[in-house]
Amino acid sequence: VTNLFNLRYLGIRSTLIKELPHELGRLHKLQTLDTKWSMVQRLPGSITKLKALRHLILFRRHDAELLVPGKAVVLPDGMKNLTCLQTLKYIEADEKMILSLGSLRQMRSLELHGVHETSLVHLSSSISKMSHLRCLGIVSRDANVQLDLESFSQPPLELQKLTLKGRLIRGRLPSWFDCLSSLMELRLH
Repeated sequence: VTNLFNLRYLGIRSTLIKELPHELGRLHKLQTLDTKWSMVQRLPGSITKLKALRHLILFRRHDAELLVPGKAVVLPDGMKNLTCLQTLKYIEADEKMILSLGSLRQMRSLELHGVHETSLVHLSSSISKMSHLRCLGIVSRDANVQLDLESFSQPPLELQKLTLKGRLIRGRLPSWFDCLSSLMELRLH
């Protein structure tokens, strides 16, 4: 596959593939990488060379039977280089990755898993730079994490879809929520 230099779309969704080759970084024209429901646990570092990448969809299964819910995928360092990214779904939200999100200004759809309270301040800063953001999903690390979204000084006002999984601080939506005049879908878990 890594010799298919004109490849624009690579989908291994719902396969038992566990690993992607390091040479994936040679596919400079690749625009979409979809590994959802595969068994890929992490991406090769060379993915940060894919400057044309627009859509990165990740979510791994635990086993071949799909009996256990899936998990988010850890991203390599250097994701801030992928400035054309518009879709980034089902990724593990560690602090380093959240800080690098601020460079991804073309982002339209973002879904983060494993968010912790300490990450929310940095997440607010990164998201405030995404003027094209239409879909946002935030999934907390565990039931003890409280999502304090009041810290979003510049909330994504053009949101059309918002998904929140976790406990909202004070049990209510943030005060800026009523400014989301474009919102068409809201999911609270």
